[in-house]
This record gives sequence, structure tokens and C-alpha cells, in this order.
Amino acid sequence: MKNALLKVLVFIILAITSFTIVSCNNDDEDPAPVAPVLSIDKTTYTGDIDDQVTVNVTGTLDGNFNVLRIRKFIGTDQDMTFGTNGVMEVTSGLPYTFTYTLGIDGLTEPIRINFEVEDSNGLTDDKNLVIVTEASREQLLTSFDWRWASQEFEGEQTLQDCEADNVWSFEDNGDVSLDYGALTGSGGGSCDFDGSLIHTGWRMNAPMDSLYIYRANSVTQAPQDTLKWAITEFDQNNFGADETNIFGVFTWNFEAQAKD
Repeated sequence: MKNALLKVLVFIILAITSFTIVSCNNDDEDPAPVAPVLSIDKTTYTGDIDDQVTVNVTGTLDGNFNVLRIRKFIGTDQDMTFGTNGVMEVTSGLPYTFTYTLGIDGLTEPIRINFEVEDSNGLTDDKNLVIVTEASREQLLTSFDWRWASQEFEGEQTLQDCEADNVWSFEDNGDVSLDYGALTGSGGGSCDFDGSLIHTGWRMNAPMDSLYIYRANSVTQAPQDTLKWAITEFDQNNFGADETNIFGVFTWNFEAQAKD
């Protein structure tokens, strides 16, 4: 009887031991998949309009590469015009080199580029590049058109209704034009002289605190005079300037609007 009981106990112990060993072996053979680890060689960048930033994207993947998704955010809002419906997909694999050109859309809020990799197991990892865009006064001047918003002389508003739709447009190559808008002709101020002068060029001095606009007679093309504005403020929304002529000092304010 004792021998029989001993045999039963030995059998039970062997069965438990065998089950434990088999279970451990199964765990070793089928480990849980490990999530990928994505790396980028830049996480922040500060630059001017038209600068290019290049980012090298690499990663360590337990499974096979599936896709790299790249998204652009302006502040907290996703830019749905980027890529296809807001997503640029890369299927060629890692490493990948991404290049971005800074534009005027980053002047008001930082740009965030989100990189997300997905492997064949459906696991993901992501990293972010934050871009701060700066701009010189010259870059701001040529990035927007500038509507006449106000003109003051000796503390009084002197901008006429027919001048309120006038818009300056400055180009990188030194060209400048003035759109007189729908309201032209008589009306006081400069409106009586709409079209009598053409604007042949512009420049800023080195400190970028003075703006010069060259004018010529529209009939003879002969150089006429040069407007000189002493810049008092300048950002992506407006710029202010003082113009001194034979009558005194006129204080101008121009509001930015998207280029046509």
C-alpha cells in the first residue's frame, strides 16, 4: 500500500515539473513583441523664413518596418494641407531624411513636426521636432502686402476714404507697386494724384530702421523723388513709420494682408 501511494506521489510531482518546464519553454519561444524606438537628430530648430531644416530619422524595430507617418501642426492645430489629408506617409523604410522649409505660417505660432513609426506588429513610437520661425523686417515686408490703415498729422487722422484701400506690395528683387484699389480719383489726400507717379524700387538701410521708395513720373519716366520712412514698429501684423516732408511729420500705419 505504501509503495503504491509513493508511486502516485512521484507521478504527480513529475507531472507538475514537466508542465512547469514546458510552460517556461513556451514563454521563451513566444516573447511579447517589443515596441519600436524612433530617434531623430533634432528636436528643436530656430531659423528665418526660407531656411531649411533637415532631420535624420532612424529607429530600432523588433518587427518589420511598416510605415513612417509625418504630420505638421501649427500651434495645436494640425495642418490638413500637409501631405495627403494632413499626413505624409513614407513606406521606403528607415533611416529617412526629412527636409522642411520655414514659411510665414510659423511666425505667429511654433511649427511642430510629428514623426510616428509603425512596425509589422502594429506597435508605434513617435518623436517631435518644434520649429520657431523668425523674420527680419525685410523678410516681413516682402512676405505680406501692406494696406494703408492710418495716417496722422499733428495728432489728427488725415487718411482719406479713397486711400483706405491702397495696398503696397514689395518684392524680393527690389520691385514695388501700389494698388490704388477701387476708390481712386478725386477725394483729397493722395487720391487726386493716383497714377501720376510710378514706383520704381525700394530698399532698407542696414539697421532696417529706414525704408526708401523711389518714384518716377508716369509719363516721362524721369526720376521724381524718394519717399523715406523712419520705421517705428514692425511685426507680422503691422508696421508703423514716420514720414518727414516739407509740411511736417506724417505718422503712418500699414496692416499686413496675404499676398495676391
